[in-house]
Amino acid sequence: MKILVISDTHARTGHVESLIEMYLSHDLTHIIHCGDCIDDARRLEMIYPELTVYKVPGNCDFSSYGIENTILVHIDDVPIMITHGHQQHAKHDYEELWIDAEAYDAKIAIFGHTHIAHKETKNGITLLNPGSMTLPKDSTVPSFAMIEIKNSRIMDIALLQMLDESRVSRRF
Repeated sequence: MKILVISDTHARTGHVESLIEMYLSHDLTHIIHCGDCIDDARRLEMIYPELTVYKVPGNCDFSSYGIENTILVHIDDVPIMITHGHQQHAKHDYEELWIDAEAYDAKIAIFGHTHIAHKETKNGITLLNPGSMTLPKDSTVPSFAMIEIKNSRIMDIALLQMLDESRVSRRF
């Protein structure tokens, strides 16, 4: 199964919808949206009811009262922490994200907020930021992540860039 990870779409989902269409026939089963804007995730839920969508609010999601800022989900028995990152001060450093990931006993901790793609592993935990599909701050092209899980094992965690409506490339 493949999990599309996006963040910081800021009310622009055109690239995201093209991306989903590209991966639907390649075992895409889940979408994780790390906030800003949570309404974009709700829209994707309506357009793609066959996909499971997990979402958390970001610092720009003013209509998200009652929605948890950090959640733990298990996808094929792999524990994944999802947060936006603003409450953990991700623009300053990742220390609070590491602490939360450990507290949640997560194998993958996913966040957004910085609009900068990032992947780092330590002590058996992978910290992952997909960057932004609409306002990337570390590149001129939209970025996202793809996680592949098979038989309860993480097979791959890739950071990718969307070059155009039909082409992607691996960043790292």
